[in-house]
Amino acid sequence: MDVSKSWHVLFVLGTFEEKIMNQVNALSDKFPVMAFVPKVERSFKKQKKITYDYEIVFKNYVFVETDLDFEEFSIFVNDHVRPMEGFIKLLKHDSDGTESLYPQEKEMIARFVDPDFVVRESIGLIEGDRVIVLSGPLKNQESLIRKINRHKRKAWLEISMFGQCQLVEIGLEIIKKS
Repeated sequence: MDVSKSWHVLFVLGTFEEKIMNQVNALSDKFPVMAFVPKVERSFKKQKKITYDYEIVFKNYVFVETDLDFEEFSIFVNDHVRPMEGFIKLLKHDSDGTESLYPQEKEMIARFVDPDFVVRESIGLIEGDRVIVLSGPLKNQESLIRKINRHKRKAWLEISMFGQCQLVEIGLEIIKKS
């Protein structure tokens, strides 16, 4: 992941995110593109064992990192992505070719995901009314937390993405409450 490159966002039908991501990545030998779909790691107990599952963070969106400017990328999308089943449109802020994501949105995603584009579970504790995150991507990001479900090991963050406020579910295990 290189935040100095442009990131563009494809809007796709639900359940087509990974299929389109894989098809775009299959073109990476001919074009400077790398598609990804950020996922969140979820843990849950099953038969007294903790197991992990992964869920797409931003459903209906495929992110593409590229050296192509918006005009070049639009041509790439028209020629190669538009025919793909499940593709709806390329997101854009304006007709001037502004990247699909604002810089602060791109930085937010880059801060939370690991090299595999997975938001790993964080570990924290509660002291009185305060949540203190000890490790994981939520460390020093406590101000973004709007709600916690300790039993389901989840936290909901309020972030700005695609020009609007969204609640995003992230894994957070609370190991102690005092």
